Amino acid sequence: MQKVVRRMIESYRQGVRDPKFWVRERGATLKEIDDAKLESQLRALVKIFDVNGGLDRMRGPGAIENLSFQVATGNLTGPLSKWKPDTFFDVAPLEAVLKEMGR
Repeated sequence: MQKVVRRMIESYRQGVRDPKFWVRERGATLKEIDDAKLESQLRALVKIFDVNGGLDRMRGPGAIENLSFQVATGNLTGPLSKWKPDTFFDVAPLEAVLKEMGR
């Protein structure tokens, strides 16, 4: 699990530094999209991308907003108050990798 999480964080951070990274590393995925168009879309994406693997969405106010969205869209049953970020999101593997790599 740690290796997978580490690779995801490395990819997030490399893509934020250089969106062409994701274009180069996409393999067979999204090949139908022109490289220049995909790169421009990725440049927009990195403005909202969390280089810490989504940690902000799993803790504090971000977690409540995430859970609220999930309840509102029907992915989770309500009420929102029955969902607690600490029990819903297991961030231990992510926290361990971030401790090694730095935030």
